[in-house]
Amino acid sequence: MAIPPKEEVLKDIKAGKSLVEADLSWVDLSGEDLRHLDLRGVTFTGANLSDCDLREANLAGAFLPEADLQRSNLSKCNLRNAFFQKCNLQKAILDEADISEASFPLADLTNAKLMNIIACYASFIDATINSVDFTGADLSHTVFRGASLRNAIFHHVNLSYSDLRKAKLIDASFDSVQAEGVLFYGKRPWDGQSDKSTNWKDILPFSEAD
Repeated sequence: MAIPPKEEVLKDIKAGKSLVEADLSWVDLSGEDLRHLDLRGVTFTGANLSDCDLREANLAGAFLPEADLQRSNLSKCNLRNAFFQKCNLQKAILDEADISEASFPLADLTNAKLMNIIACYASFIDATINSVDFTGADLSHTVFRGASLRNAIFHHVNLSYSDLRKAKLIDASFDSVQAEGVLFYGKRPWDGQSDKSTNWKDILPFSEAD
């Protein structure tokens, strides 16, 4: 597959051509100003989007496996239903973004900022999310199963009905957390209590590995 030249893509952007559902796999757009662009459904497999300014861009349904987004600014982006498998989002800024129903399996979000995000039904299975600030975030129904959340900040967040089974929460900070119906093994770090009243085997599909 031919990799689209950076100059060609930037020329199309400047000309106002639609990039909706375009295939921009492996393209190098590092450091570019991509604010407010309509990038719905775009395929960015392996693309270099590091240090990009993507504020308020529409990436709903975009496909970004193994893309490099480290240090990029995605604040106030529409990232609903986007797919970020093994994506590098270290030190990225996603403040006030809508990542509802987006998937981040095995992604690396170390030191990213996710303050005031909307992440309802998002999935971070086995992702690395160390030292991330979730202050003010709506994380209801979000799946963090198996994720590493060391030193993460959960202040004034809604974690209701989220899945934190097997998540690594070493030195994570919790304050003013809504946590109704959270799935969690052992002592809950937000209130120091254990939920001994629920028999998970009666209500959850367990596998041999559980």
